[in-house]
Amino acid sequence: MVRTSPQPKLVYVAQARHGVTQAQFTTRWREHAALGMCQARWRNVAKYLHCDPVLPEGSALAGLDVLQAAGIAVVQYRSEAARLAHIADEPARQTMKADELSTFAQPVARTALLTAEHLLKPGVDAAYRLFIFWKSAATGFQDGWLDFGAGQRITLAQSASITWAAQNLPVLPKLSRIDGLDADGIDEFASDDLQGLVELARYWTASCGLSAQASVAFMKAVVLHDLARAPDS
Repeated sequence: MVRTSPQPKLVYVAQARHGVTQAQFTTRWREHAALGMCQARWRNVAKYLHCDPVLPEGSALAGLDVLQAAGIAVVQYRSEAARLAHIADEPARQTMKADELSTFAQPVARTALLTAEHLLKPGVDAAYRLFIFWKSAATGFQDGWLDFGAGQRITLAQSASITWAAQNLPVLPKLSRIDGLDADGIDEFASDDLQGLVELARYWTASCGLSAQASVAFMKAVVLHDLARAPDS
């Protein structure tokens, strides 16, 4: 049985401002993160990742739609009550929104998606993350997508290279979203084998048999905050 996490997860795709190099953006992004983590409301966050882009060998990517992003962030809250308390801190929200203007090409709210995590393979973090962003106009896409993921659990469990895997389902229906990332589901995999993730991306997107567009992103994961590792943080 697939377990759904009680901890809401926010995923956002970061884009650099015009004229800013990847290295400059990464430095500025870490500063933005440090500003957020030093505030009292950070006690509401269970885990926080920055994922920096990394490109496997070019020939291996043939046929894959690679998402262009300066980074992908994952913010997992301790609970839904904690998430609501986090966003209710208006002074902190305004501080972070102001800092976003000098960090990103767009405010985070325009590139973020609140999701519920469906855990396919429990495990540990690894050096790399694969994200697969799905978009579909087909009725019933999400049910079919979740069923496909659940059917792959045994295969993922048997894979030594995949250390953790989940599907992230949007909390709000598309018609209820005023703004934010245009995605109907996000697959997420952790591994120390980058080329293995390329093979998985090719297999996963080709085998699902769903009427949908899939964009993939290969990232190097940087864990900035994790209560499971540091309970007193």
